[in-house]
Amino acid sequence: MPDTPTTPNSIEPVAGPVEHEPARAGGAGTPLAIRQGIFVLAAAFCLTPWCSPPIALGVGVALALAGLTAFESQSKKLSRQVIQVCVVLLGLRMDLASVLHTAVDGLMFAAGTIVGTLALGLAVGAILKLGREITLLISSGTAVCGGSAIAAVGAAINASSASMAVATGTVFLLNAVALWVFPVIGHSLHLTQTQFGTWAGVAIHDLSSVVGAATEYSKSYDAAIDGPRSALDTANVIKLSRVLWILPITLFAA
Repeated sequence: MPDTPTTPNSIEPVAGPVEHEPARAGGAGTPLAIRQGIFVLAAAFCLTPWCSPPIALGVGVALALAGLTAFESQSKKLSRQVIQVCVVLLGLRMDLASVLHTAVDGLMFAAGTIVGTLALGLAVGAILKLGREITLLISSGTAVCGGSAIAAVGAAINASSASMAVATGTVFLLNAVALWVFPVIGHSLHLTQTQFGTWAGVAIHDLSSVVGAATEYSKSYDAAIDGPRSALDTANVIKLSRVLWILPITLFAA
């Protein structure tokens, strides 16, 4: 039987060895092993005494922009647990009498700043025509405690994922700026540790940035003169007292 002529369209490619690309990710296309090694070295440096909170944040930003991040899922879970443990440890090292005194003194101050920030945020959002969801989310996150308030209020008003992302990104960007800028402004104004702690606890959104800024500011003070790390203690008490306002703010938003 004669062979059937083969047309170009019917020719099947000859099977051959398949080349696999190495595991790559990130904007720079760096191999995974190299990214993981750089990430581990950067994390180890951040645990040394030579690395301050602003420097640690700068290292993280540099790694992200260079596409050198690694262990994304593990870091997300671990960071949440570390923050919870650190909050508990911060509470254990504080004097209860001082906590109550600071909390009572700052209660009305916190209430006034929260209401004022919400009112100002809603007014600015209306002027700029940002939309009700984004305006309420950013205002709540700025007034109370950043990402936690945004998550609670967003669930109460059924906010879209896009609005949540915009609000969270805005607040976290402000946190980063505050961590770098607040200690510089505090030193230029010659604030005491208590004054700076009060300001940081009111004006900085997330607890981690509050602790970082207050810790950095307290390094230049003599503990025998101005109290042992009173900037950190004051900032923590005021910040944690503001977290309690998530409940009424969420009910108001709903």
